Amino acid sequence: MPQYLYKYLGSQAHHLRILTSLEIRFTQPDDLNDPFDCIPGVTPPANVARFVDATFARNASEIARRGISPAQVQAARSAMIAEYTNSPDALVARCFDVVRRNLNELGILSLSARNDVLPMWAHYTENYRGFVIGMNTGGQPLVKRPGDASGEGDIRPVDYTIPRPVVPCDPLVLPSNLLFIKGSAWSYEQEWRIVRRLSSSDRTLSDGGGVPRFHLFKIDAATIEHIY
Repeated sequence: MPQYLYKYLGSQAHHLRILTSLEIRFTQPDDLNDPFDCIPGVTPPANVARFVDATFARNASEIARRGISPAQVQAARSAMIAEYTNSPDALVARCFDVVRRNLNELGILSLSARNDVLPMWAHYTENYRGFVIGMNTGGQPLVKRPGDASGEGDIRPVDYTIPRPVVPCDPLVLPSNLLFIKGSAWSYEQEWRIVRRLSSSDRTLSDGGGVPRFHLFKIDAATIEHIY
């Protein structure tokens, strides 16, 4: 574990407010700069009927709560099997949407082990007009908090790989390190990450459409030791 990790920032007002308000955003995967970051590819199931039956089994309690009859269930089952057999892309799209919705309940704080990477100064500090903060890895929000779930709040290095992760629809199980994998082209960033549930943020701000989007976590004042 490095003693310090670094955050590259631009020169906009919300970047400067990190220092005055001592709050920093944990970003959901949909808002990361690489559209493939954290989002795996999805492949269709080998057996569509088995996949549909498993889907109904997982939702049995909700089906019962709504009072849906066995005949209605059977009709819906047959329709889904026909749809997904004739259009596997529709099933892949549905699974992909489930993956995205679940992953976007999490936020990522991306940091670097280095403060002197020129491409990062160009990309993330608005062509050298911004700044970099050096954060002590022993302070908040870089350490676990009371109530954190297993793995939440842990600092981990990113693993740079050539292939994009791919998961099957059946069973739809995500690899435990999915949020810590990036393409090898990004290896120059020497990135480390902390992941937290967005529902545990200290403050949430809405975007221009009134949608809660910016999830902020408090920074201990002593955590920021350097500003470049």
